[in-house]
Amino acid sequence: MKTILPILRKMLSINTLIVVLCLVIYSIGVGATVRYVKPIATGTGDGSSWDNAHPDIQTMINASEAGDSVWVAAGEYKPNSYPPDCPDCINSRFYTFYVKDGIRLFGNFNGFETDINQRDFGSNTTFLSGDLNGDDIVIGGFIDLTITNNVENVLHVILISDTSSENLSVTVDGFTIKGGNASYDLFYIVNGMIIRKDKGGGIFAVNQFLIITNCFIVNNFAQMGGGIYCTSQNTIITNNIIANNIATIRGGGTTIYNCMCEIGNNSFVGNKSQNSGGAIYGDNLSGDIFNNEIIGNTSESDSGGLRLNAENITVCNNVITNNYAGGSGGAMFGNISTGIISNNIIAYNIAGSIGGGLCIINGPTSFINNIVYNNIAIMNGGGIYIGAGINSYLNNTIVNNIANYNGGGIYVDLGINTFTNNILWDNKQNTESGVLSADLFLSAGANTFQNNILQIDSSLYAGVNYSLGANAQGNLFAQNPLFLDIDNPIGEDSFYFTGDDGLRLQTNSPALNAGTLDGAPIIDILGTLRDAFPDLGVYEHGVVVGIQPNTNSKPAIELNAYPNPATDAITFTFTTPVTDHSTLLLYAIDGQNITTLYKGTTQAGQTNTLIIDTKSYTPGTYCAVLRCGNGLAQHRTIIIK
Repeated sequence: MKTILPILRKMLSINTLIVVLCLVIYSIGVGATVRYVKPIATGTGDGSSWDNAHPDIQTMINASEAGDSVWVAAGEYKPNSYPPDCPDCINSRFYTFYVKDGIRLFGNFNGFETDINQRDFGSNTTFLSGDLNGDDIVIGGFIDLTITNNVENVLHVILISDTSSENLSVTVDGFTIKGGNASYDLFYIVNGMIIRKDKGGGIFAVNQFLIITNCFIVNNFAQMGGGIYCTSQNTIITNNIIANNIATIRGGGTTIYNCMCEIGNNSFVGNKSQNSGGAIYGDNLSGDIFNNEIIGNTSESDSGGLRLNAENITVCNNVITNNYAGGSGGAMFGNISTGIISNNIIAYNIAGSIGGGLCIINGPTSFINNIVYNNIAIMNGGGIYIGAGINSYLNNTIVNNIANYNGGGIYVDLGINTFTNNILWDNKQNTESGVLSADLFLSAGANTFQNNILQIDSSLYAGVNYSLGANAQGNLFAQNPLFLDIDNPIGEDSFYFTGDDGLRLQTNSPALNAGTLDGAPIIDILGTLRDAFPDLGVYEHGVVVGIQPNTNSKPAIELNAYPNPATDAITFTFTTPVTDHSTLLLYAIDGQNITTLYKGTTQAGQTNTLIIDTKSYTPGTYCAVLRCGNGLAQHRTIIIK
């Protein structure tokens, strides 16, 4: 019960944020006005209806009051005016879409809708572009990603910095935001507020309640926060694809300071930082980071995926794979005071020095039900590097990680650490799995190991760097945990968090019922209740090889794609929790809508299968987006070779 209470408290805190924001949105929506924008004016052009649409977004924003909405039809729009009260604005690089307090900005309309839920994301794309000349060159990917020919681009495509004391929420919903270039040093003044010229190429937001949803944020550049830079008090970033953004200092995808945040159900793909936080850089954060894909992001220093300097933060149910850091923390670098890291897939990440998967340098942190698989550290801590703090590691599966120096699975530098109900197996020091330091190396600290599977003979766990602690008990040594398929952790369905995952235990595994319930999580990574004598690792209950097990942990909306990468064809399977109109869309990584793969009514709980011939598609990275009804969405990053 001890480990579930912090999670419940965290859920209550973030739910409180959501309820407060929803109440704010509702309260300002009563009697509000909608203004309409199309690329070319129609009728009277006063923005009063689609038939009388205005051609300029900023004019309609300026005409709006708190609680009003601006609906923007498909097309490309570029900022053409300075923000208000800006004495330092001297050229077109200072043009921006300036969103006032309490305004709700919606895109992706055809131009006939009467209800926000009538938007068809498959047919309509609304671009907000800071590329004034339309000539940006984006080439390469991963560590070689570059954006050039953008010297004339605006500093921030969207700027949110109102001085209103009411702090009403601002919503940005349904846009492809690209071409920002916050490359200047120093600052300028807007409405009496300091705005940095080097932050937030796509979106710069300060001093607001902020909701960013259903957006592509791509091909933006900044020194900090290539895609998004935010110091808003409360921030919700959900259902977005944030890809191919660059920061020269930190936060290639997103930089967030001093706020309570909800970052959920996004895809962070191929973002790059030349210093820290390839996908996300967060400082002085609290809140939740959940259900995100964080794939293929890079940093030339630390934290290829996430860099979190945070307190009271929960990082859960994320897939964090194929990220690279030139320094420490291939997937994540955490300086966390009171945090929960749970139910994540942390796999195939690389660090040029320490912590191929994670580098944790503070605490207390609870690390629960995580898969740490096939990560590489050129120096120490292939799976996890622990720098300090009071930390607990409960029911994790730490497998196939490599450190060239010490601690293929885990390297402990300092701290007070307890390891309970974990599986460490087939980790390697350099290329060897049966040697000292292959699974763990304890440089210092006070460490206690209870009820774990450790991969070498018990007689070798002795001495200053390998002692399991005075209170060590219940550990199993050199016993193969008998995974379903150790070489295929994602399973035959190519989707994590399902019953065929390869790191599930077989029915004759020594890890079954070998754990202790003291401090253990109540449920496993699939949502299955733990037994009175729980199994070791992330999965509860063994399964028979060749038999597809049942699980009660289906996501609210499910989208699978296999094989991935694909060459000749790819199969999509998708399930929705309700009977409603659904679309399956395929986008290029730059936000261009390639095609609508499916449009129709899906039945609740019914699995749909779609096979797509990929031979005619240009090789590259794509995002498939499944939308169902009002607001339900799921992303899947796919690669076509």
